Amino acid sequence: MAITFRAGSPGTGSSSSLTVNVPSGTANNDVMVAAIGVQAGIGSNASITAPSGWTQQGTTQQTNGVISLAVFTRVASSEPASYTWTFGGGSTGSSGIILSYTGVSTSSPLDGSAAFSKDTSGSTAHTGPSYTPGSSNTAVVAGCAEASTGTWTVSSAFTSRETTSVSGNTMVAADDIETTPVAAQLTATSSR
Repeated sequence: MAITFRAGSPGTGSSSSLTVNVPSGTANNDVMVAAIGVQAGIGSNASITAPSGWTQQGTTQQTNGVISLAVFTRVASSEPASYTWTFGGGSTGSSGIILSYTGVSTSSPLDGSAAFSKDTSGSTAHTGPSYTPGSSNTAVVAGCAEASTGTWTVSSAFTSRETTSVSGNTMVAADDIETTPVAAQLTATSSR
């Protein structure tokens, strides 16, 4: 079965919590991917605590300590209307996105992961690591967050699914759905 993007849902939160609605139409056995971005003070590390049932797949901290970005997955099963993440360690604002997909293996939804962070204070372009899926019929899902406001554009192989922005914390989630495995690398450019 081919992987298909079902829907996405953005959310913005406070310094202590973030609530994101479950994407419209999400059905049992869909795989949800959540990208959660938290802004903290320079040199701070904001901790991110997921709601029950979500598995953390990766986290990265911007090198100057301003943004933490974490990725979580969950197989949908009798979903509530929303989920709430909580934060500690000097958080000052938060934003997040949940994307839902059909046709993903529910027993092993993740083929692999890669995360990166850098201080891009002088640049609006963010290029992630290259990733080649280990099998056919995969979706490379990528998120990018920065301490600014504005809009996003993504590299041509990717489709921007959702964006969100609040109090100097902006993010984008995008995917590259592939029938045969090829190297994928997201470049996301903000308009700040």
